[in-house]
Amino acid sequence: MSLINPQQFITFCEELYTTPNNQRRKELIGILPISLEKKEDLSDYLSLLLQTDNVYAQQYIISLILNSFKLSPSTFLSCSNDIQTTLLKVIQKSTTQGFIARSCYNLFSITVVYSWKTPDNSEIFLTTIRALVNSLKPILINIAVHLIFCVLDGAQSNFSKMNLEKNQISTIKTTVIFELMKLLISLIKSIQLIPSNEDLIKTILNSLNSGIGLCHSWHYDEEYVNWIHLPEKIYVIVQDEEFYQKLIEIYSVFASTITSSAVMELLFVLASLRQISVPNAMSKQRAVELLSLFIQSVIDKEIGLYTNENFVLTCRFLMKFRTTQLTGSTTTTEWLKSVSRFTIKVFQSNNMVCISNMLSFWMKYTLSMFRYPEKAQQWNIIINEICQVFIQSMIAKEEYYFIHDPSEDPLLSEEQIQLIYETYGPIARYSYESFYRYIKSIFNKTIQEFASLCSTPLTEQGNLKKNIISSQLAFIIEMVVGVLKAKLIMATDTLSITLDTSISNIIFPFVIQYNHYVQQAGYIKDIKDMESSGDFRLQKACINFMTVFRTTLIAKNSVSSLSQMEVERIATTEDFLKFYLEMVSTILNEWRHSVVIITKCLELFTVISSSSLFNYQLFKFEMVRNMVSQNHISLLSNFKGTPKQLKKIHFELYRTLGTILFNCRLSLYLPLFLKQFIPIIEQIQLYIKQPNSNFDTSIIFTLFTDLRSVIITSKECETVPMCLYDFLIVHIFPLITPLISVLQRTPILLIPLLRLLGDIASSKNFQENFPIESPNCMRIFKGITIATASLCASFIQNSNKTYQNPYLECFKPICLCLRAMSECFKCNLVNFAIFQIYQDNSVVETLNVVLDTALRIPFNALEEYPKIVKGVYSFIDSLSLICNSNVLIFTEKELLNILQLVINGMKMKNGDIILNCSHFLNGLLDSIYSSIKRRSFGIDKLVQFCSNSFEPILWISFDNILNDFDIWALSRPIQLIFLLRPNSFDTLVLALTKKIKSPINQQSFLNYSSTLKNSIDPIYNDVTQERFEESLRQFVQCVKQLFD
Repeated sequence: MSLINPQQFITFCEELYTTPNNQRRKELIGILPISLEKKEDLSDYLSLLLQTDNVYAQQYIISLILNSFKLSPSTFLSCSNDIQTTLLKVIQKSTTQGFIARSCYNLFSITVVYSWKTPDNSEIFLTTIRALVNSLKPILINIAVHLIFCVLDGAQSNFSKMNLEKNQISTIKTTVIFELMKLLISLIKSIQLIPSNEDLIKTILNSLNSGIGLCHSWHYDEEYVNWIHLPEKIYVIVQDEEFYQKLIEIYSVFASTITSSAVMELLFVLASLRQISVPNAMSKQRAVELLSLFIQSVIDKEIGLYTNENFVLTCRFLMKFRTTQLTGSTTTTEWLKSVSRFTIKVFQSNNMVCISNMLSFWMKYTLSMFRYPEKAQQWNIIINEICQVFIQSMIAKEEYYFIHDPSEDPLLSEEQIQLIYETYGPIARYSYESFYRYIKSIFNKTIQEFASLCSTPLTEQGNLKKNIISSQLAFIIEMVVGVLKAKLIMATDTLSITLDTSISNIIFPFVIQYNHYVQQAGYIKDIKDMESSGDFRLQKACINFMTVFRTTLIAKNSVSSLSQMEVERIATTEDFLKFYLEMVSTILNEWRHSVVIITKCLELFTVISSSSLFNYQLFKFEMVRNMVSQNHISLLSNFKGTPKQLKKIHFELYRTLGTILFNCRLSLYLPLFLKQFIPIIEQIQLYIKQPNSNFDTSIIFTLFTDLRSVIITSKECETVPMCLYDFLIVHIFPLITPLISVLQRTPILLIPLLRLLGDIASSKNFQENFPIESPNCMRIFKGITIATASLCASFIQNSNKTYQNPYLECFKPICLCLRAMSECFKCNLVNFAIFQIYQDNSVVETLNVVLDTALRIPFNALEEYPKIVKGVYSFIDSLSLICNSNVLIFTEKELLNILQLVINGMKMKNGDIILNCSHFLNGLLDSIYSSIKRRSFGIDKLVQFCSNSFEPILWISFDNILNDFDIWALSRPIQLIFLLRPNSFDTLVLALTKKIKSPINQQSFLNYSSTLKNSIDPIYNDVTQERFEESLRQFVQCVKQLFD
């Protein structure tokens, strides 16, 4: 839209930004242009932007140009120089307001980056920047630096919108970005460190940070540490000693201001650089020395550390430090002492992020110290102090948080404890003897206080003290757990194995005693604010200890011959199981309100049950035998909590019981375990025959949820007794079809039933271990298909029904049916041959019903519910498994509907959906191709009515691969369509050629197409397919740039 009367335009703009009347604002938006369609309209707006001082008009014009440029960059790209020239003049005007200048910088940066598609434009920009800097006028230098910052800061997001090739971006990095970085470093080296220049210095530092962020890539070393990798040209100019020293000087001058944080941020990035050996760059060792001297100066003189941001940045800096190089330098000892003093100050703070960073630093440092055994003695003293101060400070924090606000205690976080495990453990193991003696001392002292408090009636003050002591004990045990876990990443020797045993023998007796205390106390279940209580923390720590203690048992044979330290022999596996099962029993009874404790306990029980060291011994204990064969149903009545919490406990309990049963391989107990479900099944059978409003339907939910847990557990086990499947066939499958008709209007009960069917179908034993002629396999397969067909048929009959919650009542059950059928197709019976022998068409009929149901799901539902899309297209994917020798089981209507669904799916631009569709197409087309070769009856007719779908499939497939979708998945169906319909290639090429405007590019495209056509081998097999895929890949790389 061309410019209306300038004065009227200015009036409208001012009124738009200032009027409180929303209706008037809508009217003005309808009058004023939102974007420009032709570049001829641009000059009038640029002139007005320069002439007027009205900030409302200026802001609207800038927004108008920005919107027009983003909507159609190709239209206005040729005008980018005019736009930039005008914006520079506006910025330099003395009357320009600050926010208008910022808008100008933003628009300038976007037009500049887009113009870099043409190399000449990048040179124009660099010439402009150099002219501003060489003017030596402070105002113009400031403008140049702000322009560089805006360009570098926003370039990455603009690159992604411009669809640049990797080689184009690489060229920009090593030309334009390189020149800008060189200019910035030159400026920073020469700038005077006076207060009036502080804002300029800060902008230069931020620009350098953005420049490194723009042109870096990540490099992972052998320790999986990610370093910043820079192109060699840019690495040389930033890895410069004079530049480093200037940064350190800037920090010392501006330590009390925000500029010091900008310096620290940049130095942190430089410390994260991947060191490479290139001429003219500062050596790796010198860079490390400069950074270490800088950080030592900051710590010793406390320069800038009184600001919280610099304190945090210093910790981040140290965490990233290159410790493997530093440990070999001459400055190490004094430097390490300075860092240890700073670390102690960090540990005494309440900033857990900083504490974690420093632990991470010391962990990396101790791991690198093993390379320098000659310095072990002097470093041991420092590490010992670090270990002890950390424990002392955290124990003190426990008391502080309990007195003030227990809920704020960071150690309540499982993630925080896990992070401490990973970092503190290796540090403590470096000076393991000292750590062992220290832990033994403070643990025994704390136990005495705990025992004293437990032996007397507790007052309110006494209970608070007991909570504090309990949480301190919990923390000490957690640290021992971290140290024991660390043996997995560190070398073990005789001494470390001995110490593992000794320290375990300190904690293990207390864990047993604490379990007896919990049994006697009887008040655990009534604790308020349970998860912040000391008892809760201590019980969780005891479970974590038992988790790692079981791994220490493996080394017990080595321990008996050790004589370096006087330690008790480690507990036997039988002792461990005895006391652990006592703990389980106590927890299931006394902690019945705590989902976290029960779940954690059962998770460990599952791990123990799956271990060959323990599982054969479990049935020696009466408690396990009773849990499995007598009272697992009654045990569930103890638990308290919300339905969601109870569901989680049920899952963990039956997962544990299933693991015990499937791994011990004692077939006697599984039938006894399953027998306990029969009374519930009988109640449900009675309910089906005589529906009763007083019937507790929650037992239906519980039954199927618990059986699901058992089935899911069986997937992780090598063998599963066949009596499990006998039980399902005899007792469960007869319930399913009648229950479906009863529960169809109760999705909360129907859904676990359908999930159970899917889990049975997906179980490893059903899919892989059943022989194809197994009657049980046939019964399960048929039982699942009949049940899904029953539900799908019901949905078809009620297709016009209105649902209150369509997803929960209709679409989710359908998706679960589709999942069950998809999993069935993966088993040995996918060709349906075994059923055809007995002239049983029920499975084919089921497929038709389920397929009909899937095809009836409206497209708007697929768009609205992503889970439905995943369910439907996973089912379509699975149909490829039954295409081999079964392609003719589809009716013409069904096949055409499936192909239409496939076409719609490939248009969604979703990688997973396109992959599902390509799998189906590959199965279908491969089957058709093979049937043609065998001259199968009816195949010509099938090809004829499929042919109309080939053209849109080809067109969408090529559109997808030209838009960077993986060629591997689509190359197979593309090749098969070309073989089945040879003329489809020429039709496609003709259509694609019309999309190319340039005659030269059209001819190039035809030449590349001819090469691709010649690569299509008339014989289809794995070898020719790989050749075609490679040819297609080369074709796409060549022709992508030809399309406008």
